[in-house]
Amino acid sequence: MILVLNGGSSSFRWALFDPNIAEVETVNPVKAGVAKGLSGSANYQTAVAQMRLALEDYLPLMRVVVYRVVHGGEVFSGPVEITSKVLHAIRGLTPLAPLHQGVACMLIGAGRRMFPHLIHIAVFDTAFFHNLPLPARTYALPWEWTQRYTIRRYGFHGHSHKAAAQYAVAFFRKRHPHTHKPVKIVTVHLGAGMSVTALVGLEPRDTTMGFTPQDGVPMMTRSGALDPDLIEFLVKKEGLKVFNRLRESAGISAVAGTAPDMRDVLFAAGYPVDDSDWEPHHASGKRTPSPLARSRARLAIDILLNNVVKAISAYRGILGGLDVVCFTGGIGAESTWLRENIVSQVGKTGSFYAVHIKNAEEREMALEAFQFTRSL
Repeated sequence: MILVLNGGSSSFRWALFDPNIAEVETVNPVKAGVAKGLSGSANYQTAVAQMRLALEDYLPLMRVVVYRVVHGGEVFSGPVEITSKVLHAIRGLTPLAPLHQGVACMLIGAGRRMFPHLIHIAVFDTAFFHNLPLPARTYALPWEWTQRYTIRRYGFHGHSHKAAAQYAVAFFRKRHPHTHKPVKIVTVHLGAGMSVTALVGLEPRDTTMGFTPQDGVPMMTRSGALDPDLIEFLVKKEGLKVFNRLRESAGISAVAGTAPDMRDVLFAAGYPVDDSDWEPHHASGKRTPSPLARSRARLAIDILLNNVVKAISAYRGILGGLDVVCFTGGIGAESTWLRENIVSQVGKTGSFYAVHIKNAEEREMALEAFQFTRSL
């Protein structure tokens, strides 16, 4: 069996797949779990310990543990067996993804201690975008900087975008079985992190995240793309703490003034929340928000909608048309209201299919690890 460990900037998901992994596209995990709203290594360690207890009966059947690593830089363009040297290289990329890389290293350390006799494999978010076209991956910087520091658009959420694109292609082919034209797709990953990708079939042509996962559309606690002169201005006013704040306390929740949970933002704005079990993080509970709180939350959502619609529309131009938009990620799969509003705005410029799937990163990671371990 293959155990998948997927650590995010504020969550930890795991899933156990059976040996029939070649059929992974139609096979659900044997067992799975998720912990959300995590912060600090103690919370992640607790989540890992709970996973270990849940897997007690399956330990004799497990053969491989696969870990999601957000940034592979130019060093890693595909899956790799984890050794001390590999782990050192992964740690060396932490400055490029500080919210995620440390979590991955912690999970790898915990997993290797917990399952010392298993094969441990790292797969990378950036690998899916390794062959982005040169115009999409190259920044307009002095050429010597690009070469000296290996600066490029790396792209992230690769497993999520790949799964969404596979679903979009299958959806389109099922409805147009006699058409063999390349399918023009935009995949939209909406979660704590958010990114939009343009693809022709399963080949990425552009993506909103860049050199680091801070680029692109605004996210729950990340600002997204900013004018570099604005950052210089803020550093002069606020000091170097600006960089941590732009990663950890900016974004949609900062504008809304809520906890970094889209359900809180939607509730504060007076919009539907598709989760009957949800309880607000703020002290006032589910009482009606004040007019000021409501206006801030609505502004935050309008900012998100504006940026996602702008990205999809721009990619429609780059692709020369649009066949399918596929939403995924915790927010993308679960918020009907957000999806419908995005589709409504983009749909004013032409028709397309709009579909959504639950986050399928773990399935893609399991399949990638299975294919890799067959060659070991």
